[in-house]
This record gives sequence, C-alpha cells and structure tokens, in this order.
Amino acid sequence: MSHQPPIDKNGHAVHIGARVRLLGLSGKWLEELPADEKEDVLSMIGEVFEVEEIDEHGHPWICKSWPNEAEGKCHSHSIALESQEMELTDASLSERLRHKLQARHAASVRDWLAYQDAKKRGVAWAPDEQEPAA
Repeated sequence: MSHQPPIDKNGHAVHIGARVRLLGLSGKWLEELPADEKEDVLSMIGEVFEVEEIDEHGHPWICKSWPNEAEGKCHSHSIALESQEMELTDASLSERLRHKLQARHAASVRDWLAYQDAKKRGVAWAPDEQEPAA
C-alpha cells in the first residue's frame, strides 16, 4: 500500500471524500471499451466526483451511475485516477478552510467563556497557546 497520499495535478493531497474534477482520461483501457461505454465514461470529463476509495496502489476511485428508469436498470463505471486526470475542486479546499475557521471560532468562544468565568471569580486568566485542532 502507498504511504503517501495521492495528489492531484496541482500537487494537492487527495483523500477519501474529497471532491475532484475529472480533467481527462488516459490509458489503453479507455480504447478497449465498447463504444457505448466509452461514450458514457468520456461524458464524465469535466464533472465533479467524490473520491470513494483509494486503492492499494494509491489511486483515488470515482464512480458514476446512469439509471434507466424506463427499463428499471442502472449501469455504472468506477475509474481509478492518475494525478494529471484530476483536480481538487474549490469546494474541497473551501470545506477544509471552513472546518479550520469553525475550530478557531469554537476556541475563541471557549476562551471568552473562560475569561468571563475567571473574571467573576477574580482570578487571572491567560489563553492557551495551542492552536485548535482543524
């Protein structure tokens, strides 16, 4: 199993649950698909997908399903991606930033409450020097 997290085309770490934009596809496997399947797979380019797993070789996997309600059927494709085929979306980066800001806000609220409590008790108070976990 790979010990380094996979990276996107810009060198950003990709993890399970990250949202990535499919930029393109490469590999002989694509040319070997039947025409209808190839059309479906190529239609995925440009769309954003959640990384569902990372395999033992360090490849992130995405999946798309195409339901056929008229026939009551559904078919899907799962694809392992190479770095140059994907890019983390702003949503993934924004999500990480949002979590970090929420953690800092929670720490600020805790500090304020601790300060108010210390003030009521007439004791000195100083904030923790530790950075809140993000």
